[in-house]
Amino acid sequence: MNSKILTFLIFIIINQIFTNKSQAQEGINLVSDFFPGSNSGQPIQFVKVNNHLLFSVLDSDTLAAYYSINADKSITKLFNYLPPNGHGTGISVLNYKQQNLEGKLLFLLEDYRNPKTQLWITDGTKNGTFFLKDVSQFSQFGITNFFMLNSKLYFLIDGEETALWETDGTTPGTKRVFSFCTYNGGIDPCYSQYSFNAYNMPNNKAIFFVGTPGEDMEPWISDGTPLGTLPITILPGILPFNKGMALQGGEVLNGKLIFGADINNAVGYEPYLCDGTVTGTTLLKNINQTTGNGYHNKHSRPSEFFQFNGKVFFNGNDGIKGEEIWVTDGTSAGTTILIETQPGKTERGDIKRYYPFNSKVIFQANSKAFNLPSKNSIYITDGTPAGSSLLKTMDYEFDCFIPKIEYNNLLYFTARSFTKGSELWKTNGTIEGTQKIKTINPVSENEISLDISPFPLIANQFYFMAKDGTKNQLWKSQGTTESTNIVALSNLLSNPSFDYKIESMIEFNGDLYFNAQFNEKGFELWRYSPTVSGIKNNNLAKINIFPNPSNGQFYIETGEKQFTTISIYNLLGN
Repeated sequence: MNSKILTFLIFIIINQIFTNKSQAQEGINLVSDFFPGSNSGQPIQFVKVNNHLLFSVLDSDTLAAYYSINADKSITKLFNYLPPNGHGTGISVLNYKQQNLEGKLLFLLEDYRNPKTQLWITDGTKNGTFFLKDVSQFSQFGITNFFMLNSKLYFLIDGEETALWETDGTTPGTKRVFSFCTYNGGIDPCYSQYSFNAYNMPNNKAIFFVGTPGEDMEPWISDGTPLGTLPITILPGILPFNKGMALQGGEVLNGKLIFGADINNAVGYEPYLCDGTVTGTTLLKNINQTTGNGYHNKHSRPSEFFQFNGKVFFNGNDGIKGEEIWVTDGTSAGTTILIETQPGKTERGDIKRYYPFNSKVIFQANSKAFNLPSKNSIYITDGTPAGSSLLKTMDYEFDCFIPKIEYNNLLYFTARSFTKGSELWKTNGTIEGTQKIKTINPVSENEISLDISPFPLIANQFYFMAKDGTKNQLWKSQGTTESTNIVALSNLLSNPSFDYKIESMIEFNGDLYFNAQFNEKGFELWRYSPTVSGIKNNNLAKINIFPNPSNGQFYIETGEKQFTTISIYNLLGN
């Protein structure tokens, strides 16, 4: 006898047991009242190091202290300094994003009236925080040009002496490598005139720029040793920086540094290539070959170099089309205008804020044609003229593109003007997808904190400071108009109209840390813990039923560990 094979239309109703996520208490807490009363601790310079959140505290320019918040939310005072002469103390973090000393951070302790400048290092723990070197006689003008070579950190110090230093994170290993200039008490101070980034080159070397009194700005190359630190003596005729056209830092492409310089008076201020040798320093392209003494003649004035996907973008002026964005692959033939942001010779051009996004680059172009209003626009490019286009023309007078955070395949940015203030925008890289999220301040100027970048992201929400027409407020958003709302902190204010302001904020271990002043307390450190709540998953799990057709026996497979009821019906509803 043949058995019948029945095919069922099966409706399965599963009453699942949902598990709620653990709920974190939403609220705000004072981390510490570092200086009780109305005095302000002024916590600033938030930096994450080895799962510690570091920050400095300063009481009325008197007591400088450095603190660490640990993973368990406890606080450790790493050290403090009370200057013997009273006021005038500060702590400065040194280019921490460029440091790579096994998770250690360099910072300066400065006593302005002593004067005293000490170089310190920390790994975020009290035992790992210690004094490296007193650089008081050297550092009156700053410490710049950080670069790594052979697991050591190198930097330039300007002051009584302009010198290249190195550190391996130890006191004996922190020392001067090479002295460019020693101040002899004359009129001209001994400093490098202008600070450029250092550029790592092949073969464990770096190029940087140094200018000394009575001498021209010129590129130097170093392998980190005294004998290996040498000037790259290039063609004569270079102009001192204080005359307006010496050197502009660039980008490394295919083992060569592309930079702007006025090396040859006959050529003018143009882009050059340098591989670290005299013979390897050559003109990339004479972009502006026009003659005369006007602003648009002779000099292309390359600047704002940005390397992306095997090409370098920069601003340049050919004397005909005005200041526009150029692109180069490192060859003269491959150095061309990428796109005209404003046809015709412009009075000025300001192209900046390159930001890589979805295999392309978004940038801001602020141009002003003669006798015409400024034109402020956002462009997107893949590095080719055909792949470059206008994304959005803004009605803002300046700063129409300030990237803040990339989230869920969207780039969020702020744009501002004198009359409309700052507002929050988003883009997916298309014209249609570039939209303002919300008009936060419909009344007058708004201030979305420009110094907080990127916006901290916690539990699928990002945070920022903005003025809503009444006062400054802490805001949160998931990128939509409906989700962009004020974080209620009114319970902290005895006077609801009190205009608190947040100057710095950072995410650390799922909490938001920021500095602010509420009520009678001074400027102190606060912690905000967003609510994490809701059903884990309010959709039915994926169900697999097999075999189908069935001979009367089948299996039900679900990703859930347990369910309570299964109801099965045939086509007749039975």
